[in-house]
Amino acid sequence: MINILKVLLLFSVFAFFSCNKKEIEDGSITWGKYTLMEIEANEPVDINFDGVKHTDLKKEIGTLNTCALFLYGNKYPSVDLLWPEPLINQQKLLQELPCHYSEGMKIYYVNVSIQYYVDIKSDTPNGYVLNRGQKIANDASVYTFEYPEKMIVNTDKQVICFETTQTFLTQEGCKSVLLKVRFGLVH
Repeated sequence: MINILKVLLLFSVFAFFSCNKKEIEDGSITWGKYTLMEIEANEPVDINFDGVKHTDLKKEIGTLNTCALFLYGNKYPSVDLLWPEPLINQQKLLQELPCHYSEGMKIYYVNVSIQYYVDIKSDTPNGYVLNRGQKIANDASVYTFEYPEKMIVNTDKQVICFETTQTFLTQEGCKSVLLKVRFGLVH
């Protein structure tokens, strides 16, 4: 009985990945590198402590200009997102944020790799949804960025869009901000 269950389970997993792979091959999804085109916060924030608040976070965090999203279409499709996380006073990266800002604090944003397997579903004739799966490397890191549950791929425009939140340290303390993000394919 247990052997029959094992065979059925293996068959189910094989069928799932076979169907998923065929659906992707029949479509026009483009694997490769995507760069950040746009990032908009739902409210103005000053996270570089220059006294000016912006909703366009590229004006607040310089390393956003070097962000990248890699969409891999191997046997198990995955996304590798290079995204800025705060490094405070040159201490350890990927640690919990302090509760408040202290004058003279140095905050640098360093791009880190966050990798997840994704389940790809056809959404429309020109689009796919990348549903977040299992994290590729489980670790004890504390991320301020909330990896999105899903990403939308528009194959006509060759863009990947998502909404998520990230917590930033501001002069008022920690603030969670809703982000609308758009990446474009590198040609």
